[in-house]
Amino acid sequence: MPERCPHCGLKYEIETGFYWGAMYIAYALISAIFIGFLIIYFVFDLKWYEIAGAYVLTVILLIPLLVRYSRALMLYIFGSVQYKGHLKENKDSN
Repeated sequence: MPERCPHCGLKYEIETGFYWGAMYIAYALISAIFIGFLIIYFVFDLKWYEIAGAYVLTVILLIPLLVRYSRALMLYIFGSVQYKGHLKENKDSN
């Protein structure tokens, strides 16, 4: 991950160890996926090893996205980062 944003210069790591909290957000996301698979297991009456294999494969494939989005959520929640759309302003509107 780069140290600063190439567009606005925002420092991504606000303090040392800032992203340790993102592990808890990723854990919550993985738990939500597990609950979804648990509901599928009971609704469709599948074998436990089928649903367990599908769950493990899904989580392994989604790990890169889960890590990225948990870090982004950490920045939005605790880093005082706000999305402001496009950074370029229209010069004709002045």
